[in-house]
Amino acid sequence: MISKGEKMKKPISIALCGTHGVGKSTLAQALFKELDNLYKVNVGFVDSVARDCPFPINEDTTVKSQHWIITERIKRELELNDKDIIICSRTVLDDFAYLLRFQKQMWRKLGAVLYQDAVDFERKIVEHWMHNYNYIFYMPVEFKIKSDDKRSDSAEFQRDIDKIILKELDGYNFSTVSGSVEERLKTILNAINTDVEKIKQEKISIKEKTLDYLVSLSK
Repeated sequence: MISKGEKMKKPISIALCGTHGVGKSTLAQALFKELDNLYKVNVGFVDSVARDCPFPINEDTTVKSQHWIITERIKRELELNDKDIIICSRTVLDDFAYLLRFQKQMWRKLGAVLYQDAVDFERKIVEHWMHNYNYIFYMPVEFKIKSDDKRSDSAEFQRDIDKIILKELDGYNFSTVSGSVEERLKTILNAINTDVEKIKQEKISIKEKTLDYLVSLSK
């Protein structure tokens, strides 16, 4: 129970950032298992939201699609506020990049800047929410994209999104992770180690205080 005047502690949010098909979900799942099994902390996980979108995605996305994806991602992250750590396999900025590309494609087709009000609205949401991520790890394109039942396998489309994300990341504090899954995982674990150890010690302290209280009741 939270005592009077004590604020509920926000979870540490670890977010992976990058275009589709660079291994974000694979790395996020590996990080989840590592923290859950080895460190024994209470971990929440938010994976791809676009796969659940009821509207067109990838090259066929629309303003409506990306608004749904951005707001749904925020909703799912908020639902995990009771966790010690939240792992996000993507950020809202990733989702916003697809909206920016859509707007650019409309300009190329029609020769006019469209949907600027919608883009400005989503940008405000994204800029506000990005500050909720304690750690942002950018993942570059390092290998050939693999196709699946949802994700576009166009290398050009993948590169377009990557360029937009890198441009939009300017001004945010982020680290780049590269190499194998094991190498990427090691980089992230080293970066977050201090915060994870702090959580572990706090949990131990709470258990000890609870035990002392129960012992005192039995006397």
